[in-house]
Formats: sequence, structure tokens, C-alpha cells
Amino acid sequence: MRAQRAQRNSNTNAQQFQKVGINEIMLTWTSLTQAQRDQWNQYAIYRNIKQKKNPTRSISGHQIFIRENSLRYSMKDFGAMFINPIHSTPLLAQPPLPLSVTEVFNDGGAMFITYDRVTDGATEAPLFWISAPITESRQSRYVKRAMIKTDSITADSQEVTDSYLNTYGNIPLVGQFVSIEIGLYGDAVKTYSRSTPQLIIVSG
Repeated sequence: MRAQRAQRNSNTNAQQFQKVGINEIMLTWTSLTQAQRDQWNQYAIYRNIKQKKNPTRSISGHQIFIRENSLRYSMKDFGAMFINPIHSTPLLAQPPLPLSVTEVFNDGGAMFITYDRVTDGATEAPLFWISAPITESRQSRYVKRAMIKTDSITADSQEVTDSYLNTYGNIPLVGQFVSIEIGLYGDAVKTYSRSTPQLIIVSG
């Protein structure tokens, strides 16, 4: 005999939000005409994004439809550009130039992410996927990262304190590490870029 593991709560507010979003996205897909689906299939060929489990194959029109709209839906409460998150028609356009993180900063308990250029808060949205604090002995960029959502501002630095605290409960200390991916959503092209993971020491 062995003790039963505690069951994970599969009905949190965040999980319910995600379930509702996926349901709306799938309902939109089923309502598309064949011509609209063909546009998404052409867009998938144009973007040529590889599948995670099979890098020799690209994702399909259906998969890229879910990918693009899921990102917008998850950000729908964080800026005017995401008010109508589900789009039926793709734009044959390349994603915006990716950002690069230059510093993760703990300023007296406030957490800031600095990146390599100023973004326009009206038309661009920096996106962050960040891990919980990592000690030096656990350094690895291959750790779980959660999306840290913030309103967009015109700047080359973004405070993420409240969202990070809501996700992990504490801010990384100076000298600890975080694994971070940064993306950039461009409203003009209705899509986003996403970097490879970086392991960064927190400065102060």
C-alpha cells in the first residue's frame, strides 16, 4: 500500500479561463468557410513553424489558428489591441523583430525586465514567459515557465511585479536566476515572435 498523491485542482480561475478560450476558438474554427480554412493552411505554409514533437514537420492551418488566437485570448484583458482576440483571417506577414532581454532587476522588491529596444505600447506588446526563482545549484534553462501578463507601455523596460507575485508568490532575490523567454506581439501583423529560453541572474 502507498499514500495516494494529492489531486491537482483542475478548476482554478486561470484554468477555467483557458478552457473557455479554447472552446470559443474551436467554435470559431468550425464556423469558418472552406476558403477561410484554406487561407490558414496557406498561412501555415508561409510561416513554416515546426512541430515541437516532430521538428521535421510544420504545424497545420488548424494548429496555427489555435496558436495565434490562444495567445491573443490569453492577453485579452491587457490592452486595447487584444479586445477582439479571435481573428478569422490571417495576415500573410512576418512576425515583428524579436526582442532580447538585457536585464532582470529587483528594485527593492519590484521586478523589472529590460530589453534591447523601445517598443510602442499602442501597437506592440512585449510578452514574457518566466520561471520561478532558481538557485545557483539548479541552473537550467529547461525549466517550467509561466506567462507573466502585463499592460503594454512605450518603453524598453517593463515592471512585472504583480503578475509575477500572483503566479509564484515571491520575487526572485538578487543573485538568483530565472529562465525567461521574451516575445513581441505586433498589432499591425496580428502575430508574435518568441525567443529561445535565456537563463539570467537577477541584478539589484
